[in-house]
Amino acid sequence: MKHNFKKMTKKFLSICLSGILTLGISFPNNYTYAEPSGVSDLLNSYIGNTYDVDGAYGAQCTDLIFRYVEDLFGFNSFWSAFSGGGNALSFYNIMKDEYFEKIPNSVGDTSNYPQVGDIIVYNANKWTPYGHVGIVTWADGYNVQYIDQNGGGRNEGVTTRDGRSGKGYNYNSCIGWLRPRYEKSRYNNSNNNDNNINENTDAGIDLGYSFEAYIVNTGTGRYLTANGNNVETTSNSNDRNILWRFNQSDDGWYYIENVNRGLTLDVSNASTAAGTNVQLYKKHGDINRAQRWRIYGSQNNAAIRSQLTSSISLDEHSDTHNIYMYLSHDGYQQRFKIINLEEQRREEQQRQEQQRQEQQRQEQQRQKQLRQEQLRQEQQRQERLRQEQLRQEQQRQEQLRQEQLRQEQLKQEQLKQEKLRQEQLNQQYQNQQYQNQPYQDQQYQNQPYQDQQYQNQPYQDQQYQNQPYQDQQYQNQQYGQNNYYTPTEEYITTYSDVSPTSNYAQSINYVTQENIMSGVGNGKFAPKKNVQRAMITQILYNYSGRPTINYYRKFSDVNNNSWYANSVIWASSNNIVNGYNNKFSPNNDITLEQVITILYNFAQSKGLNVNVGYTQLQEYNVDIQKMSSYAKTPMEWAAANGIINTYEPGKIVPKKKINREELSMIFQNYMRYLQNGE
Repeated sequence: MKHNFKKMTKKFLSICLSGILTLGISFPNNYTYAEPSGVSDLLNSYIGNTYDVDGAYGAQCTDLIFRYVEDLFGFNSFWSAFSGGGNALSFYNIMKDEYFEKIPNSVGDTSNYPQVGDIIVYNANKWTPYGHVGIVTWADGYNVQYIDQNGGGRNEGVTTRDGRSGKGYNYNSCIGWLRPRYEKSRYNNSNNNDNNINENTDAGIDLGYSFEAYIVNTGTGRYLTANGNNVETTSNSNDRNILWRFNQSDDGWYYIENVNRGLTLDVSNASTAAGTNVQLYKKHGDINRAQRWRIYGSQNNAAIRSQLTSSISLDEHSDTHNIYMYLSHDGYQQRFKIINLEEQRREEQQRQEQQRQEQQRQEQQRQKQLRQEQLRQEQQRQERLRQEQLRQEQQRQEQLRQEQLRQEQLKQEQLKQEKLRQEQLNQQYQNQQYQNQPYQDQQYQNQPYQDQQYQNQPYQDQQYQNQPYQDQQYQNQQYGQNNYYTPTEEYITTYSDVSPTSNYAQSINYVTQENIMSGVGNGKFAPKKNVQRAMITQILYNYSGRPTINYYRKFSDVNNNSWYANSVIWASSNNIVNGYNNKFSPNNDITLEQVITILYNFAQSKGLNVNVGYTQLQEYNVDIQKMSSYAKTPMEWAAANGIINTYEPGKIVPKKKINREELSMIFQNYMRYLQNGE
């Protein structure tokens, strides 16, 4: 038989030898053992057929071997996964023993001869320069019968070479033979476990009287489907032809009907031969064994067999995925899962119920953890409140003690001064020796000077009692904190981004409740967001009752249709705001000194007395080096009236940009000032 060297390079070494064995490609190893008779049936099914497995150079002797190895071990087109070189001679020389046992031919040893199913390998000769291979169907110590393809280069299909007829089929030029290890093949009957579907009784299993189901190959995961009137498998779970209806007859046999096609599963020509095609056909009126089926094994690991014979089962072809009737074995090609849709729906409902219960349990656990966290936070809040109250009480006691000490020191100083005065008077009395009595009367009787010096001095009161400067300097000031009120408790805020413990929580609540300021939407106040110039004029305009505007805009960058136009025009007309270069810059971030200047001008426009006299701004922690000249008087006014001060170390920075929470504190103090002034 003449072979093309390129073809042999592609197939022999790459496939059966180095592919299957050397490179470690694994085949399913849970197939049944068929005994030699089962293998004989397989070999007989090849006779008369022509195989070109790799689709190259026509039907060669190796193509039959490729098909045989696929049928034994269930590996799809294994030859295409490898590359390499070799010929039929290489078949024997580099074979490993994982799937085949290599047995050399011992010339003259008649006790050593091949068995049915062995792959026999011949050396090269003038007709077969690359060697030749076949599959043994009979042998003794002298002659051999095998099937081969393209024997002697005659372009024949699979043919029997019968050594028993004396035609010279013997062991001359035979290198040896390769014996399949059937325990690893799909023909492995030695597997004696619960999944062995060939151990079932003839009765099969009862899955119910009538139901709809999917039929899925357990190995490939492909669905049994109808392609026209042919039956094959598909990986498309949306194929409308994959749904089947099982209808059970009174004697237990099932008719399996394709729901979409309305046709019944049928063995072509009612043939019992292995390799018979399975088709769809209209249901016969009488009992037709080719359309009657039983299920063996279990619903999740089932073999589907015809009433024609129990020795063949539905079988998915490894390459084409067509459905044939094939000799019964436990390979995945004949294992199917029958998915009852009603059961599937019940299982899905159970799964959803379990999922719902699990979600409910998790939600309950989450709520419990939330309650515990809220309790913990409340306990922490109460503890902070208690600590703050304790601190304030200690501070009050310390202030009281300091005041008592100061009073005592003042008293002692007064006594000391009085004693000194008395000593001076006594000394003067002695020096005068009763002379100039009018002078003495003037010196010792009802002196206004003495009353002014020693009794209820305003100067002493101013020096030692309740100075605003001391309060501002030594008590926990924070930027924007007013002089009238020091928070002693947390405030519940309506904004998600304002902490109840924030120093600005009380002032934010105040401006919200008084409709001076509002949130930015979605339950947020945006406390850290900077304030623009137009917002200040709008707040004061709203506070003034939104008076009617009968004049035009003054600034080139204020559009009459803008939301702040009326407020800016009103404020500029009342000398509350001024622009620069005919512009107001309404969207610019506003600074502290600008806010205070606008509030100072507004207070003047209300007719309030804004004179505070001389004020040392350094005493109010104001950074006068970074203050505009126009802002000096307004800043002195604001500091003296408690509109601005600080808790934090450092200075009040006049040119600092003001954010919304700082503005809320300033407006709270400013509104109290307006109320007191009005």
